[in-house]
Amino acid sequence: MLKWTGFFGLFGCSTSQTPVLSQISNGPLTIQCLVEQTDSQAWYNQGGKPGGKISTSYFSVSHNGQPVSVDTAGGPVTHFWQALFLTDAPKPAVLVATHSVYLITDDNGRPTVKPIDIQDGDFAKFQWLDSENGQPGKRQAIYLGDDSKSSRFLSGGRYLLVNTRTVLDIQTFATYPIDNNSTALVEQLDGFNAFESAVVGMSPQKTQLVLIGYRRNPLTNGSEYALVAVDILKNQPYAVPFDRTATRFFSIWDATPAWFATYFDWTVDRDGKDRLNVHPFSQLPYWQGRWVLTPGHEQPWRYELMPVLPGMVTPFMACIGQQYQLSDLTTRETEEQIITEFTITGTPQTLYVNKRDGTLSWQCDDSVMVRRVGEAFDRKLATGKFQNLFGKFDKD
Repeated sequence: MLKWTGFFGLFGCSTSQTPVLSQISNGPLTIQCLVEQTDSQAWYNQGGKPGGKISTSYFSVSHNGQPVSVDTAGGPVTHFWQALFLTDAPKPAVLVATHSVYLITDDNGRPTVKPIDIQDGDFAKFQWLDSENGQPGKRQAIYLGDDSKSSRFLSGGRYLLVNTRTVLDIQTFATYPIDNNSTALVEQLDGFNAFESAVVGMSPQKTQLVLIGYRRNPLTNGSEYALVAVDILKNQPYAVPFDRTATRFFSIWDATPAWFATYFDWTVDRDGKDRLNVHPFSQLPYWQGRWVLTPGHEQPWRYELMPVLPGMVTPFMACIGQQYQLSDLTTRETEEQIITEFTITGTPQTLYVNKRDGTLSWQCDDSVMVRRVGEAFDRKLATGKFQNLFGKFDKD
């Protein structure tokens, strides 16, 4: 147990508590973790009860027992919100971060600090580009909180994207800046902006990453999308526009690996470089429903179909009726909505159709009920039924 004084005042915290110290080493580098408990001033975060505590972890790095300092615009920094050993690096290496991210390694017996990405206005983020069978993993953010119980080792791939702006090669420690938000870039991509997009794909040769680009059509005011492929080594992007209806693209949240693999292909051009293209279908995949999950859980609380025509209400209500006994069924229509109210085992339910964007949605507190009906309707759609009752995302 270490009595710690003087450090937490730098972060605007006052405390009389004694922090818990733990540490883990890899070669000459050691990560130390300090967990501080402070009195919470935000009583509403404690259920209205005063006297709550907030735990916050801070990390420091030492080299052969000596603290490692990182030079920043605000002065030397020795404590961070996050510190992780890079498991697959060729020698001991630690990634540290607050808003900015730095790499600490051993260089012939001396500590070396390399800036990976410098920023001051956002939380740091990182995402493996090749951790899921050569494809991107989930993007993770670094916050100020208690991360003391998590692993201090980061592994999974070779290429790590930091703050959506820099690619770090774990094997060589080389860094490659990526332009994803400059005015010149947006102009080059015909108005598509991939700012803050997570990476949705990686090319077979591991030379290009793929982002989702968005623009607003100035004539129709409609949303338009493109995949933006960026050559990592040359920082050269190109856009591959796609039709939302033809790719069954509800929103950016649907840009999953399965969606990417279904609707896009990689080919090789005459120069031997990977080239991204929209997959040519003779018959498009059948429409399916979409689940909206409860935050932090895998159970759905809403099932959606989009974009549908008003006639979709009849077969969907018939599907519910095949699973449960309905009563008190009424339907009313306004200029913008079709509202169908009904009762299942004494519980009132409502089915909505938004005629403006063509969304049919059923929200229910009983996730088992939502799952059962949604899966039953998806099975019908998978056989080609009711496909004529889907419309277009962007109407002519």
